[in-house]
Amino acid sequence: MDWRSQVGEKFTSAAEAVKVVKSGRQVGIAPFTCTPFTLCEALYARRAELESLDIDHAAGLFAWLRPGEENGFTVRDNYATPLNREMVHAGKVDYLPIGRWRADEVAPGYDRPLDVFMVPLSPPDKQGYCSFGPGVWMSKRLAQGAGIVLAEVHENFIRTRGCLHARRLRTRAGPRYGADGSGNSIERAGAVPGREA
Repeated sequence: MDWRSQVGEKFTSAAEAVKVVKSGRQVGIAPFTCTPFTLCEALYARRAELESLDIDHAAGLFAWLRPGEENGFTVRDNYATPLNREMVHAGKVDYLPIGRWRADEVAPGYDRPLDVFMVPLSPPDKQGYCSFGPGVWMSKRLAQGAGIVLAEVHENFIRTRGCLHARRLRTRAGPRYGADGSGNSIERAGAVPGREA
């Protein structure tokens, strides 16, 4: 059975998947090299309709706030990457450095309960487990504590020890430019095709 059969009706577009995000919610994004770009782009496209949305994106590789644009996002980051450094210096992105990092816990300051967590994952294996790929970071703990997990499926992700069962997902995304090139995606044990980084 291929992974698309395992997730079935949960497979949807990124735009459809991020509709579960409502104003006033707390959203976490997988950090740094595991930024789920397809889901981020879909959520950013909704910026005009969302208010008071708190986004925690440690070492974010996506520009949630951009010079000259206004939106309802409040963004926290622990590392001023080139994509948000100007907004950190302008005081528009909250800068919260992490002084202590342990693999078995979420870093202090990033431990608020999440309504939604967005993350890229590998396709599920035969037992239904997805890997967090090359950058586990805090993703496993954040996914375990989130109310909803939206995920992009990256078919080329390596399998690491950090795993999450597919039934835990709301939406999972597969590679945007995958074998079928469809750009389809999934929801809570769901999948959304992701962009290969």
